[in-house]
Amino acid sequence: MADENKNGGKYVRPTWDEYFMEVCRTVAKRATCDRGRSG
Repeated sequence: MADENKNGGKYVRPTWDEYFMEVCRTVAKRATCDRGRSG
């Protein structure tokens, strides 16, 4: 994802792939199944 220190502190939008992968990682953290951890 975008780092505030890069590009002079300006916000850089994540790509769609980065965006959805972060959504998947966040959902997986809430998963109750220890086997799949897929959310």
